[in-house]
Amino acid sequence: LDLSVSDPVVEDVSPGNPATFDVTLQNIGNSQTDVSLEVIGEEGWNLQVDPSDTGPLGPGESIVIEVVADPRNNAEYGIVDVDLFANSSEDGVESSTDGYLQLKVSKARESTDGMIPPWAMGAIFLIVVSALIFLGVRMRRASSLAIRPEEELIPPGSALLSGTQTERRAAALETSASGEVLTGTVSEAEMREAISSSALPSLEIPSAPEGAPPLPLSGLPEGWTMEQWSAYGHLWWEQNRP
Repeated sequence: LDLSVSDPVVEDVSPGNPATFDVTLQNIGNSQTDVSLEVIGEEGWNLQVDPSDTGPLGPGESIVIEVVADPRNNAEYGIVDVDLFANSSEDGVESSTDGYLQLKVSKARESTDGMIPPWAMGAIFLIVVSALIFLGVRMRRASSLAIRPEEELIPPGSALLSGTQTERRAAALETSASGEVLTGTVSEAEMREAISSSALPSLEIPSAPEGAPPLPLSGLPEGWTMEQWSAYGHLWWEQNRP
C-alpha cells in the first residue's frame, strides 16, 4: 500500500478551522485487499481519517482519503508530526504493509493585532486627552474661585475674609444696613462746621471718592487703600460705628 499527498505541511492552523489533507491511497501489490487506516499525532490535536477503513481495493486501484487535524486550545505551538498508517486486513486480521505517510501541522499563534482598528485607537487617544484637559480646567477654575479678584483688595487678616465663600458673597451684596450707615453718619459739612467751631486746630479731613462712604475722622483706616474703601467702606462702618 502506498500513501501520497501533494503538500504534507500545513502551518498556522486555528482551533475550529482545521487543516485538511487529501491523501491518495493506492494498492501497489498484486492481490486484492481490505485496508485499515490509523492516524497518530501529538497531544492537544483532534485527528481524524475518513474513511478509517476501506476495501476491497484491487491491484493498482487507488482512492482519496481525507485526514483532518484540528488543534485544541491546549495544543503546543510549533510544527508537530502527524503519522498516517495503512495496513492490509483480511477477515478482521491486520498485517503490516508498511503503508506510512508523515504529515506536519502547526498551531497558529494568538495575536492581538487587528483586534482594535487604527481609527478606534485614535478615538481612544482623543477621549483620554480631552478628559485630561477637562479635569485640568475644572481644577484651575476651582482654585480661581477660592479667592475672587475683588477679595484681593481686602487686607490680609481682615474680618471681611472670614466665613465661607457664600457667606462672604452675601455680606458683600448686603445693602439693607449700608443705607442706615450712610444716613446715620455725620456729613462732611457738619464735621467741618464742628471743627471750625471747636478750639481744636483745623484739620484737613481727606474726602472719599464720589459714591464711597465718608471717611472716619482719623482718615483712611490703617492698611486700607482708597480703592478698598470705595468697595468695602460701608462694611467697616458696620463693624466700627459707635
